Amino acid sequence: MKQTLHLIFFSLLFFQLPAQVSLVLDATTIFQIGTKEDDAIIAKATVKNESSVKKLILWQRNVLSLTEGWGTAICDKNICYDPSIDAFEFELEAGEEGIINVYGYPGGMEGRAKVELTLTDATDSTNTVSAIYDVRSEGVVTSTRNISRPDIKIYPNPTAQYISITDATDVDQLIVYNIVGRPVKTFKATYENQYDVGQLPIGMYLVRLVNKREQTLKTIRLKVSYP
Repeated sequence: MKQTLHLIFFSLLFFQLPAQVSLVLDATTIFQIGTKEDDAIIAKATVKNESSVKKLILWQRNVLSLTEGWGTAICDKNICYDPSIDAFEFELEAGEEGIINVYGYPGGMEGRAKVELTLTDATDSTNTVSAIYDVRSEGVVTSTRNISRPDIKIYPNPTAQYISITDATDVDQLIVYNIVGRPVKTFKATYENQYDVGQLPIGMYLVRLVNKREQTLKTIRLKVSYP
């Protein structure tokens, strides 16, 4: 009988506990209109950590469409990143709110940048939110194209020493960035396709793959960890 009462008590207690607190964006669709003369058109949003503990948050950018000649980049609470960066991490203290903005760079042309941004708790992949940012200039949008990136992967990932890439055909350089967006290592693509990152401190990095025209083919998240 006592065991039954204990089970009932704990069941009631469980169902009275609050649901898992998630990251909260203040909007799921963000529009911003500017002019082609603007240096940048900024679609602004904020994300809040409503939990009672500090969170490490990964943001990932998916460029849905971009007018030819335009650029786009992300700014989080810490830094504005190079337009080539597609993913990075930042921390939010318990209860803290931080910006997560999308910039569109018109370059003197009418156009549009449409970006999907996903934010994920680094320790809980089910705790995730996303939003669509739609940045455009006044006037008719023309020459908008969908963005497709090559399916290149880094392996092993995580790694303790060396990395390779699955398809080095168009890759000329590999540039490794640390968590604050600074380049910490650069490799020239080689026939052996093996690159030593063993001297880097344990942590998360981004590897930017660049072709001979200095265009970014892909940016890939890399974890360096030792046994």
